[in-house]
Amino acid sequence: MVVMTTSEARKDLAKVVQQVREGEKVIINRHNKPVAAIIAIGEFRRFRAWEKQRSQDGADSVDRLEKLKAEISEVSQDIADAEAALSEEGRISLEDLMAELA
Repeated sequence: MVVMTTSEARKDLAKVVQQVREGEKVIINRHNKPVAAIIAIGEFRRFRAWEKQRSQDGADSVDRLEKLKAEISEVSQDIADAEAALSEEGRISLEDLMAELA
């Protein structure tokens, strides 16, 4: 990896481009802090593809979360219905039911 100032990069841009074509990565510093990176176009395209896939994965995750929320809502309603049925008067114990059916 090559590190240079903005002035050096401006002065030797053709050299910088050649270094990148040969596989080097170039970091540009301004006031001793990195402000830019120059990479080969193939690496940039791979980064963009990764970025796009990551975005799609995020959208898929949101869809899965929405489906889970709907399922949780259904289960919550089932639980509420079961609790309501258990609290109704006139219910019969398992033992009594078995005796009636025997």
